[in-house]
Amino acid sequence: MKGNSIHSGHRQRLKERYMTSGFESFSDHEILELLLFYVIPRRDTNYIAHHLLDTFGSLSKVLDASAEDLKKAGVSESTAVFLRFYPNVIGRYLEDRNYNSKKQYPLDNISANIVSRMSNSKTEQLLLLLRDPVGMEVYCGIIQDSPIDENNDTIRNIIGIAMKYNASSAVIATNKINGVVFPTSKDVSSTIKLRTALAGVGMALIEHYILCEGEIFSMSGSEQFREIFI
Repeated sequence: MKGNSIHSGHRQRLKERYMTSGFESFSDHEILELLLFYVIPRRDTNYIAHHLLDTFGSLSKVLDASAEDLKKAGVSESTAVFLRFYPNVIGRYLEDRNYNSKKQYPLDNISANIVSRMSNSKTEQLLLLLRDPVGMEVYCGIIQDSPIDENNDTIRNIIGIAMKYNASSAVIATNKINGVVFPTSKDVSSTIKLRTALAGVGMALIEHYILCEGEIFSMSGSEQFREIFI
């Protein structure tokens, strides 16, 4: 009973710190410990938090770990599912907030919207975002589980979606799992082919973002590739 009382008091103090100042003064192990309170009600989560951080190397790597790897590190299936579930909820929250709050984005802010939609992906994907003439988003979604390529079916699909929504401009984003964030020659040639095809039906390709291992590259923002989008 005394041990439970000590843990209970510690948990309450940590919760009160969070309610008073948020995560401002929290270390990573304290953030993880606070998360674990809600799935491990009666054990010392301080030790578990330190163990997980030591095993995986960082808070983000703990939350990105697979359920199987988390179980191998010694946590229960319920805890593993909770830790995998948490970043997916945050990703959906950010996507929903961006979608429902302000759908007219300056081009500079579109990248934040796209990152929130693709940040938890474990596969290569191609995202298409479409805007109307005044810059309002009319469509945003994953259209295939592979990067942009010069396949005519991919280009026809993009044009078909764009025409369905009467879009005037398009942004694409490629999520790469391996490799580098800098555009390859294939990325460049595929982007040029799509730009030409869209121009043929009166639409503009205004950006191609490439995401890889937490980095994002803006082709239109690069002096080397900017002329593709002019």
